[in-house]
Amino acid sequence: MTHLLTHTSGFAYPFTSEKLDSYLERPRGPANPREFLTWPKVFDSGENFCYGVGIDWVGKLIENISGKSLEDYFRENITGLLGMDSTWFNPPSEIHANIVDYHVRAGDGFEIAGPRIPEPTDFYGGGGGLMSSAKDYMKLLKCLYYGGQLEGVRILKEDTVGTMFQDHLSEEIYIGMTEAPEEHSWSNNGEFCESMAGDRWGLGWALDSEDEQGCRSQGTAYWAGIFNSFFTLDRKKGIAVLYFSQFLPFDDNEAYKIYRTFEAEVYKESIAD
Repeated sequence: MTHLLTHTSGFAYPFTSEKLDSYLERPRGPANPREFLTWPKVFDSGENFCYGVGIDWVGKLIENISGKSLEDYFRENITGLLGMDSTWFNPPSEIHANIVDYHVRAGDGFEIAGPRIPEPTDFYGGGGGLMSSAKDYMKLLKCLYYGGQLEGVRILKEDTVGTMFQDHLSEEIYIGMTEAPEEHSWSNNGEFCESMAGDRWGLGWALDSEDEQGCRSQGTAYWAGIFNSFFTLDRKKGIAVLYFSQFLPFDDNEAYKIYRTFEAEVYKESIAD
């Protein structure tokens, strides 16, 4: 389980592994969500780090052990308890009007790429497909900041949350996107991916080892989402930061710079207070 949660299992994504991308020999584009069930590993467990479908496999394990769909399990044990009513794989029709379309960079501007109301699904992966809002996401970060409880509701033991903030990589392994295909230039040139060099991994997120801006505490949790959304959770300094965008491609340098600038201002205001 630890290998799955730390992306050291050997399971990859085609956009993070040249080896897997070449092996699949399929047209580029969105994969069938069930396709990852047939993908081979690209290295033996514990040999390396490769961001991949290990989390999707964790989702399948949860469904198998609980006897519930991941949608129902989340509603009963996380999102429902915390009042995260905008967080769904299959968002109910009454919140469809709140769902934002997504865009793609086109020169100096953006082009709308399509509506974000998803087709109903009965197949859930732990690594993607969940829709949410900034308000809901902040509820989750606050819950984790307070050791797994929020406003009298506990979803995790405090020791479990502490374990999430511990480094679970062996000394010789570091995180990064070094095996990504060249076609995915963001994996080689994007500032977010470059900034993670030398950082570590907890259970569910990256851990900053040395912040180039000098803001974050060592061990601060951070990560990002495919539409250029970013978060920071620094329990030592009491800081939680969210930056949400809604466009592709991922690891957009301007989006990342705005996020880090905003983050620096949050830290500055926190120190001033």
